[in-house]
Amino acid sequence: YRVLKVQEPALWQLLNRELQHKLAEGVPAEQALGDMRGWLMDLVNQRMARASDAAIINYIRVSVQEMQALQQQDTQRCFRFLYPQVSGGVNLQQVLSPELNQRDGEALEALLQNSTGDELAVDQPQAQRDLQRVVEKLYGKWGDKLQQLNMPADTAVDRSAMCAMSIDLYSGILALPDKHAANLLRKMVSLTG
Repeated sequence: YRVLKVQEPALWQLLNRELQHKLAEGVPAEQALGDMRGWLMDLVNQRMARASDAAIINYIRVSVQEMQALQQQDTQRCFRFLYPQVSGGVNLQQVLSPELNQRDGEALEALLQNSTGDELAVDQPQAQRDLQRVVEKLYGKWGDKLQQLNMPADTAVDRSAMCAMSIDLYSGILALPDKHAANLLRKMVSLTG
């Protein structure tokens, strides 16, 4: 939030007003801050297009750790983390360890600090080749079920498998060379927001 105050003053003011409102209602500060985390996702997605390779990879690496921790607790919680637009988000402050929440905050801060320039060009052909490689490996494990990643709002999807498939997908991307992984992640954010 310190970085947001400098880089995104209008958003910071909005968040600050919401925080004051929640505190006045008696919501504990930690819970209020955790509830507001979802407000940052659009900004995070915009910034991933401009972030350094190291910042984007670190951020996704921490996100995968969060998915793994949430999946161990409750697969539905993991699904809500991944697809807040489908079934509401998760207050990470309430459900993750203080250490993982600290890593999350540090990764988010690094992403914001290393994404102030122009959008970085995406090597589309390379991203497509890398995505095909990752998906081929996943297809061997998940088969046709993998198609559910494209339709999270469908009521027929296996929500518990969605989390595991997402972890496998992002782990596969992170296994690529850093330059390729960051390029593919930027392409994915540009397609999905």
